[in-house]
Amino acid sequence: MLYLDIIVDINCDDLDRSFQYKVPQALEDRVKIGMMVSFPFGKSNKSQKGYIIGISKKAKIEEDRIKYIDDIITSEETVETKLLAMAYHLKEYYGGNMIMALKTVFPVKKQVQHKERIFIRSKVFNHNIDDLREKLGRGKIKEEFLQYIVNNQFFYLDEVKKHININKKHLDEFEVLKFITRESREIFRNEIIKSEKNDFQLNTSQREVYNNIIRRWYSGNYIPTLLYGVTGSGKTNIYIELAKHVIEKGKDVICLIPEIALTHSMVERFCGHFREKVSFLHSRLYSGEKYDTLRQAKSGNIKIMIGPRSALFTPFKNVGLIIIDEEHDASYKSETVPCYDTRELAIFRASLENCPVVMGSATPSLESYYYAKEGIYALEKLENRFNMQELPTCEIVDMGKELKSGNRSILSRRLIEEIQHSLRENMQVMLFLNRRGYYSCFICKECGEGIKCPHCDVSLTLHNNGNLVCHYCNYTSPMVKTCPKCNSKYIGNISMGTQKVEEEVQRVFPKARVLRMDYDNTRSKNAHREILAKFGNKEADILVGTQMIVKGHDFEDVNLVGVLLADMAINSPSYKSNETCFQLLTQVVGRAGRSKVKGKAIIQSFNPDNSTINLAAKQDYLEFYKNEILFRKLMSYPPVSSMLFILAEAENKDLLYKGLEYLKKYAIAIMRDRLLKIIGPAPQVIEKIRDNYRGLIIIKDEDYNILIYIKDKLEEYISINSGYNKIAIKFDFIGGKNGNTTN
Repeated sequence: MLYLDIIVDINCDDLDRSFQYKVPQALEDRVKIGMMVSFPFGKSNKSQKGYIIGISKKAKIEEDRIKYIDDIITSEETVETKLLAMAYHLKEYYGGNMIMALKTVFPVKKQVQHKERIFIRSKVFNHNIDDLREKLGRGKIKEEFLQYIVNNQFFYLDEVKKHININKKHLDEFEVLKFITRESREIFRNEIIKSEKNDFQLNTSQREVYNNIIRRWYSGNYIPTLLYGVTGSGKTNIYIELAKHVIEKGKDVICLIPEIALTHSMVERFCGHFREKVSFLHSRLYSGEKYDTLRQAKSGNIKIMIGPRSALFTPFKNVGLIIIDEEHDASYKSETVPCYDTRELAIFRASLENCPVVMGSATPSLESYYYAKEGIYALEKLENRFNMQELPTCEIVDMGKELKSGNRSILSRRLIEEIQHSLRENMQVMLFLNRRGYYSCFICKECGEGIKCPHCDVSLTLHNNGNLVCHYCNYTSPMVKTCPKCNSKYIGNISMGTQKVEEEVQRVFPKARVLRMDYDNTRSKNAHREILAKFGNKEADILVGTQMIVKGHDFEDVNLVGVLLADMAINSPSYKSNETCFQLLTQVVGRAGRSKVKGKAIIQSFNPDNSTINLAAKQDYLEFYKNEILFRKLMSYPPVSSMLFILAEAENKDLLYKGLEYLKKYAIAIMRDRLLKIIGPAPQVIEKIRDNYRGLIIIKDEDYNILIYIKDKLEEYISINSGYNKIAIKFDFIGGKNGNTTN
C-alpha cells in the first residue's frame, strides 16, 4: 500500500499542513511527486484538487481513517506542478525536508489584501452646468465637484480628493442623480521603473555569439551556454536581444543577478526595450509589492522578471529563457537550508521548461569554465570591449615599502597622487575594500605572505584561544611571532572597514564629495538605488565600497579605481581564495575607463609579486584558469571532486562533537567498500555564536551521487536517534552534479 502526502492548495498561507491519502492499486505505478490529483475532502467528501508532496509506505494515522484518492489529473500541468518538482529536487539533493523546500519555492505569504481604487466615470461630461445645478441643490463642495465632472470624463476618486473634500454621502447623491458611475478597480503595487528607450545594434562579435546561441536552440540543443566576455564587452546587449527573440515566441524570461544593488540598473536596461513587461523581485520589497508582482507574472502581464536568487521561482507559465548574470558570484549559493546553488537549480528548471540557460561573466567560476572545456556547457567568448575601448592600465603598489618609508595611511602615496589627478580633471574615483564575512587577514606586512596550512594550502585562521587553525583538516599551530618566510616581526591580523576608509579619504581630500556603499548603509529599501543614482549624477567625486560596487555598474566618468588591500581576499581561509581574489580584482579594475576616457587601476598589496594579483591586473583569465585548475586537481578540490559539508550546532559542546563523531563512524560503516576522504569533526570558522557551539565534518568524493547517498542515509540516522534533537544539522554540497554546478 502506498500513502500520499497531499497539499490541498499550494497557494495557502500554511504550507506545513498536508493530508495523507491512500493510492488505489491501479494507480500505484503512476503516482509521482508534484502530480495533481483529485480526492474526497472533508466530512462532505467534496471532490478537491491538490498536489502530491510525499510518497511513503507508512500510515501516519489509523488505517481506517485514511481515504483513497479518486484519480490522477494528467491533463493539467500547472505552474505549481513544475515548482513542486523543483522543491522535491531541493529536498533530495540539498538536504532538509519537503516543508523547508516548499517554503523556499513558495514563500509563505502574509495576509495580503488586493489594493483597489475607486474609478469614476462622469455621465454629464460637457453638459450645461446650469441645468445640472437645478437638480443638485446648493453647497460649496457639491458645486466644486459638479464643475469637476463637467470638465473631466474619467478619473480616480483619490485624485479629485486632493482638491475637493468630497465624502461618501456626496458621491451617493451624485450617483442617484445619474451624474456619475462608480466602480472599484484593482491596482498593482509593483513599481514601474521609467527608462528612456535605449536603441543599440550588436557589433560583429556580439552578433556572432547571438547567432551561435540561436542556431543551437533551433537544432533542439538546449545545452547551457557560458558567455565569457571581458568587462565592458556588452554581455547585457546579448541578453536583451535573446529576450526579444523569446518574447516574440510568446514565452517568458527570468534574468538572475547576484546583488540587490544591481537590480535597478539591469531593470532600467531592460525597460528601455520592453517597458511595462519588465518587473523585479528582491528581499527589500514590501509584502504587497511581492504579492502583486507574482500575481502579474502568473497572469502573463509581466514577461521578464529580474532579481536575485528568489526570482528563479517566479510562477511564469511558459519560461523560454533563464539568464544568470555574473554567474561566478558567491551570493548565488544559499546559506540556509536547503543550501542550494542557484545555477544548478536554474539548469534543473530549464530542463523542466525545455528552455535554454545563458550564464555570463568576465570571470567565470572555475566550475563553469571547466564544464565548458569538457563540452558539458557550450562556450561563447567576447574578447574585446563593446566600443573597442582599451582595458584599463593597472599598477600594483607594494604596501610593505610604503610602511617601511613611514606611510601608515590606508592610502598609498601613488594612489593619492592619482586621485588628485582625477579630481583635477573633474573625473570620478571608486575605492574598493574587500571584507568577506567575519574573516580578517592574517599576513606578514613585510613580504605579504599568509600563514598557510601545510596540508591543504589554505590560510590559517586566528582563533580566540590564540591558535591558528585550518578549517579543512583541523591542523592547529600556535601563534607565530615572526614570518616563516622572511623572519619579519611585522606579522598579525589586518582588519580594516569601509567606514574607516571613508574617514581617511575625507581627511586627505577635504573638498571631495565622498559616498560610502556597504551593508551598513544600504539596509533601507531604496538605499542602493539612491547611492548609485547620486554617484551616476556626479553628485559625488569618490565612491568607497565593498564588493557590491564592483559588479555590473557602468559609470562613464570613472577613470580611476583603487583596491585598498588585495591581500584580504587572497589570504582568506578557503580553497577558493585565489579564485575569489582574481574575480574581485578583475571586476573592480573593469569599472574604470568604460567610455572614451582611458581607465587606470591601482592595486595595493603587501604581496605585489603574487601571481593571482598580477594576472588580475592583466585581466588574463585564461592563464589564471590554467594555473588554478592544476591546483584543484592536485588537491582533489571541486570541480574535479565534490565535497559534502556536515554543519552542526548545539549549546552543549561535548554533545556536539559526540554527535558528529557518531555521524562520521556511520558514514564509514555504510560505505565500508569505498575509501572515503573524511575530515573532522572540527570547529567551524567561528566556533561559537549566540552561546551555540559550531562544528563540521567534510567528506570528499569524485562521485557527487555517492555524497547524495551518504546525506540521505545520515538524515535517516539522525531522524531515528533522539540524541540529535538538541543538535541542529544541515548539509551543504560543494562540487558538481552531472555538470550542473554547486559552489
